[in-house]
Parts: sequence; structure tokens; C-alpha cells
Amino acid sequence: MENNIIDLSLLPPRERHATFFSHFARLTPGNSLVLRNDHDPKPLFYELQAEHGAGFSWEYLEKGPEIWAVRIGLQSDSPADESLGQIVARDMRSISVFKRYDLDYCCGGKKSLRQACAEKNIDPEEVLTALERSVDQPHPSRALPYEEWSLSFLADFIENTHHQYVLKALPDLVTYAQRVAMAHGEHHPELDQVKALVMASEAELRSHMAKEEQILFPYIRNMERLVKEGNGAPAGGNAWVAQPIRMMEMEHETVGSNFAQIRQLTGDLALPEDACTTYRLFFELIDTFEDDLHVHIHLENNLLFPKAISMEKALVP
Repeated sequence: MENNIIDLSLLPPRERHATFFSHFARLTPGNSLVLRNDHDPKPLFYELQAEHGAGFSWEYLEKGPEIWAVRIGLQSDSPADESLGQIVARDMRSISVFKRYDLDYCCGGKKSLRQACAEKNIDPEEVLTALERSVDQPHPSRALPYEEWSLSFLADFIENTHHQYVLKALPDLVTYAQRVAMAHGEHHPELDQVKALVMASEAELRSHMAKEEQILFPYIRNMERLVKEGNGAPAGGNAWVAQPIRMMEMEHETVGSNFAQIRQLTGDLALPEDACTTYRLFFELIDTFEDDLHVHIHLENNLLFPKAISMEKALVP
């Protein structure tokens, strides 16, 4: 029987937000409360995520239509409760470990290691042991001090490195998808679905990167400049950056899901016996493209975006 239940459905709407956060602030690590409401409290999840990263748990107990119930807990200080994104930000060598266990550190970077392992039925202690062993490996040559960079420098790096790579690789990815589906689709019908997923990802990424380069990144650069100059809040004086960031994160999830589906359809990019050279090159490009995409999304979701939200909150209390 739960003994720490907050039923917001009994309160006037104007009192619900403050009541919840008042109770949550009193939680101690390792403990939880149950929130009941008359609609999905998902907006609270995003607020907690912005404030606490992977430092909390969120488990639906009921999903409407009349009552929604969620168990919300405050994580302990165990290494398994650190987020995947935080682990990678601290040491890029962990990427190889997460790839081996198929743990998503980019779109799923805000999940704790414990939660991510539970979803895959993996023992978190096994992954922690693998992470400890990875420390003995040499740092990859591309390991860079991302954490130490200014937001403007990080945004520039993402544009000049990852956005440029995507723009150069997309035409080849689309061409290969079309050619391989046309040549081998009769015997491998899944290739038509792979082609559709590649085409959808191309459209999503081109639109997504344009919004970042034309709207979001310039705002972040200007905000950082205002902080350095001591000139106060951005124009309008209102908190703004969290909303477009949520949209960018959702678009990251869409593209990440597309590539996860491609791996599922192809047996993790397993080549059939009749694969031609173009078929092989196509799968190699998918693998390389996805590796770059994971780092690309990690830098945004787990470094640039949280820091931008925190910076704006300091400017616009």
C-alpha cells in the first residue's frame, strides 16, 4: 500500500504545480511518491528532466482515461543511477561499452544506467564492470574536451563537423538505399522499408538542422554573449529556449528510431549471401552514419541543450 500519495485531481488547477513540487522537494534519495491526476502529468516529467536529468524515476501505474497515476522517485547516489549522457560526457571510451550492450546514450542519454539496463533486461553491474575496464583502454584519438567548451564554440563545432558530415553523407545514403532496394528488393522486401526510413530521415534531418542553424543556435550564442557582457536577459525577458529544445529532442528521437528500425529490419545490418558491392557499401555507410549521429545527438541533448536551459534560467529567473 502506497503511503505517500498526492492526488492532484482533488485540487484546483492553480494549486497543483506548487503542491507537487513542494512534496517532491521533501523526497530523500531512494524514496518515492505516487502522483494521481485527472490527465497525463507528462509536462511535469519534462520539468523534472530539465532540473534533475537522470536523478529521478518515472513509472506509470495507471494511464487514464479518468485517472493517471505515476510513481516518481529520487535516485540514490549509486553509480548505476548516473545518466548515460553524463557517463559519456565524462569519458568517451564508454561509447564502445554502450554500443556493445545496445544502450542508447544519445536520444536516451537522460535515462539512468539502471533504467536503461532494466529496459534491456541487462544486469547494470555487468555494464559497470565493463565501464571500469574501459578506463584501462587508451582514449580515442577524436576525444575532445567538449565539457570545457563555451556554448558558442560547441554550437560551431556541431555545425562545422556533424552538420556538414550529415549534409555530405545524405545524398550517398539516399542513392544507395534506392539502388539496393531496386536491385535486391524482390528477394529482400525489407529493403523497401529501409529505403522509406532513409528518405524520411533525410527530410527530417535537413529541416531539423536548418532550424538549429537559423534559430536555436544563434539564440544560444547571443544569450552567451549577453552573459559575458553582463547585459541581462535576451530580448523579451522571457524564458524561451526550453520549448524549441524539446522539439529538437523529439526530432532526434524520430531519427534515432528510424535507424533502430533499420537495424531491426536487417538483422543488425547482416549482409545476405547475394549482397553485391553496393549492398555492402550501403550497410557500411549506415553504420558509420549512425555512429556519427549518436555523437552528434549526444553533444546536443546531453551537453549543449542542458547548459543552454541552465544559462537562460540564470538570466530569466
